[in-house]
Amino acid sequence: MSKIQLSKQREGGRGNSTNESTLDEGEIHELLRNNRRRAVLRILHQTREAPARDIAEQIAAEETGKSPPSRNDRQSVYISLIQTHLPKLDETGTINYDERAKHVRLGPAIDQLAAYTGDIGESTPEECLGDGIEDVAQAAMLAAVVASWLLAGGAAVGLPAVAILSPAHWSALGVAAVAGVYLGCR
Repeated sequence: MSKIQLSKQREGGRGNSTNESTLDEGEIHELLRNNRRRAVLRILHQTREAPARDIAEQIAAEETGKSPPSRNDRQSVYISLIQTHLPKLDETGTINYDERAKHVRLGPAIDQLAAYTGDIGESTPEECLGDGIEDVAQAAMLAAVVASWLLAGGAAVGLPAVAILSPAHWSALGVAAVAGVYLGCR
């Protein structure tokens, strides 16, 4: 799909009008490339609407790992949201941002991003396992491969405990284990 038709009803600080805009894949990827914009969409997916300050506080807490985040951290996130990220999301119709009230809610085009985001509320592997996801996943995959090789070898030489399955079956189970680790948090 190279074009997505986004229909948007604008509200709040910029007046009430209906705008039609078309975003190509590059524009959508640009929109979703930023962590804070994705965080806004995730938060609104859960709450449907919220004051910009509440969203900024939650994002600042996630970014700093502090609860509550410092005033400077909250303010920094808040300023970037109201000056950059919320207006950009509002222009696409993915959110409705009332500039005067500093209030945000999901917009009509949010469902059209599903092809690119899946369910925006789903956990990412990083959220599921933390910062070391790559190391954990690589170690688990390596362990699954080594275990399947050992079990397949044991079956090949006729060890009674593992000879229940053929070497091919043990290898297939190893591939399934690797796939399970890879897809485990999605």
